[in-house]
Amino acid sequence: MGTWEVLLTEIKQPRLEGRRTTGSVLVACLVVLRPNVHCSFYGKDVLYVSLTNPSLALVKFKYSSDSVAHMAEEIENASIIVPQLMVSAFVFNIPPTFAVLLAYLFTMPDVQEALDSPTSYPFIHVFLKGAENATSAMAMVVIILLLLIMVTISGLASESRQTLVFAHDQGLPFSSFLGTVHPTLHIPANSIIFTFMFSLAMSLTNIGSTVAFNALVSLSTVALMATYLISFTCLILRRVYCNPPLPPCRWSLGRFGLPVNTLAVVYAVWALFWSFWPIFHDVSAVNFNWAPVLFVGVMGASTVVYWLHARKVYEGTVAIVEGGKY
Repeated sequence: MGTWEVLLTEIKQPRLEGRRTTGSVLVACLVVLRPNVHCSFYGKDVLYVSLTNPSLALVKFKYSSDSVAHMAEEIENASIIVPQLMVSAFVFNIPPTFAVLLAYLFTMPDVQEALDSPTSYPFIHVFLKGAENATSAMAMVVIILLLLIMVTISGLASESRQTLVFAHDQGLPFSSFLGTVHPTLHIPANSIIFTFMFSLAMSLTNIGSTVAFNALVSLSTVALMATYLISFTCLILRRVYCNPPLPPCRWSLGRFGLPVNTLAVVYAVWALFWSFWPIFHDVSAVNFNWAPVLFVGVMGASTVVYWLHARKVYEGTVAIVEGGKY
């Protein structure tokens, strides 16, 4: 492991404990500072929306559980360590996050008031109303920002490695440049810089057009759910028909593998279906969900590029690795 890998590991190691700790702090602050909680949020309208059109934020709620998989090439004994990290990240992070969600809902003032808040961020308004003190509310906002910084570091690390691997397969333009590993730092510096600049450019679209930014976010949700659906379905078919059987593995869910894969398919289908629908009843060009248009356009353009050029240079992923612990 190089110096940068050790540094990244030191940054990411406290995340599980940090998530639980910050979750406990937020729950305590919200409940204690605003003792007059209520459950008026639980009603027909809210339940209807949550069952028929989940927001993109909730769909993205559990995305980062598999981020470590993109860094498997840099992890020794990855076939055991990576799945264990994925499961532990989900198991240890979801309960405190769900507790924060419940505390947030029970201490929320009028929903429309929060949405119309001059801060433009309803959660800041909820913190301010709950704490009734700007300093305390700002402290809770800082906690959220610290978590977002950790998520950003992890996201940049994992997505840059995904770019590196795809470049190694000749699946991207300028693959020779993006697939280069720095000789002294021993990190994919080019793919990290490219990923950072590309993400920054996509984020800046929110300044010029909120519609364009929301369209890009919607496209990422649809594309990821479609990818998950394909991979989960193929895995279920291999488990059921065993033709050919799944290769031996060093870590497995055992008898829970098929039920977990089935639930994953159900979730992916549900999220994918509703990701194509508009969020508002009265649809206009501003609030229209452009994800279907962009998804079809990107898939069409990708298909054309593949048949005209990419299929001639794409080398595919490594199927068999000999030697070493993977």
